[in-house]
Amino acid sequence: LSALPLLDDLLSEHAAALSAVRAHPNLVGRLGPRGVSQPSAVSPPGEGQSSSASSSPGGGDSPLGVLDDLFLLRHVIAQGGDAAAAAKAVGEALDWRSEHVDLIGRMQGMQPEVHAVSPIGMLPWLTLDGQPVMVAMPAAGDWDVLGRKSDQWHLEAGISNRAVAFAACDRLSRESGRLVRLVLIQDLTGTSVTTAYRQRR
Repeated sequence: LSALPLLDDLLSEHAAALSAVRAHPNLVGRLGPRGVSQPSAVSPPGEGQSSSASSSPGGGDSPLGVLDDLFLLRHVIAQGGDAAAAAKAVGEALDWRSEHVDLIGRMQGMQPEVHAVSPIGMLPWLTLDGQPVMVAMPAAGDWDVLGRKSDQWHLEAGISNRAVAFAACDRLSRESGRLVRLVLIQDLTGTSVTTAYRQRR
């Protein structure tokens, strides 16, 4: 775990960019308070959250997620420290979440159905660095059932898997004080794109 960067160091390094993102006209009044929220104040995606996008912006009960400095830091780092690009990405993320509040509220509840037909999920162990691991094994899926699912279901199932995984990363980051990222393993043994496409048709 000690190999992962400290949040305090990253927040200090990117302080100017974080302040610039918060000051962007499109984001004023849409974000949570400065700092990193404590784990006890954060609900998993789809659990303990209000169904109204107007409830406490960026708080632990917000359907848009916890919009604290950890949320902003990930966008700033992803954009190479470019505050303007990060602000644009954050705005787009918030716009999408505002338009899909219902889907966000169903993410956690979708997991049993998704796992029943699609072999993808989180391992119960962390890496030696303290990072969560998600494993996907497409060839082991129930292709008969998957083939009957709508395109919308597949889209929502993918979003659900990632939302739950990324929430785990944020929880571990808040608990450890270090920036935790997801490790994704895709086992393509026995996977045929042609067969998958035919089954999908």
